[in-house]
Amino acid sequence: MSAFVEPDLPLSARGSQRHKDLIAAALRVLVRDGHHAVTLRAVSVEANASHGSVNYYFGSRSALMCAVAEDVCRRIANNITLVTPKLGKCADDPDRFATVLADHNIKYMVNDHAMGMAITELSLAGSRDQELGSVLVKWGKTHARLMRDSFLKLGSRDPDLDYAFVLNCVSGLIMAQLAIPRRDFEARILQPSLLRLVRAIANEKSGDRSGDIS
Repeated sequence: MSAFVEPDLPLSARGSQRHKDLIAAALRVLVRDGHHAVTLRAVSVEANASHGSVNYYFGSRSALMCAVAEDVCRRIANNITLVTPKLGKCADDPDRFATVLADHNIKYMVNDHAMGMAITELSLAGSRDQELGSVLVKWGKTHARLMRDSFLKLGSRDPDLDYAFVLNCVSGLIMAQLAIPRRDFEARILQPSLLRLVRAIANEKSGDRSGDIS
């Protein structure tokens, strides 16, 4: 699931590959053992590298976690660019819009278990690490901008806020699914929840508030 994140310092081709490998190792530790387990030493063991090597590329645990977050968030942005054309084509059909969103989140946060766990663990870690939190906020704004046009076409009066609302609701549901999997999660939980949210947003276009969630 890892996408390469360029370090701040200039690196040779071999150094760039080592940097990429260390981020991949940190992601494995994050997904397998949780964010508290991600340390320079743990990553050096996971990557079969020296502690000094990890320290050279990142310098601190916080910098390492930020590099991991950049990697994951860039992957999320790439995934969003794949779904927005589909959302734009069905923005006049709220039910179809909700279905496309549900399928997208199932594919990239549930079926891709590592990605779902990485997002969850980074969110938890970001609540205690100001530097990491800033990285997540920055990328959150980028993701909202990528989704803005789709939500505007749907009928949203405040697309960034509505996207954040939908995202937070979906993230909570998926976190529960990752913890206690249900076979009928998409059909019985995620899909109906997204239908209610998307219909309420779409109703703003005509000024009809009857579908609002109160």
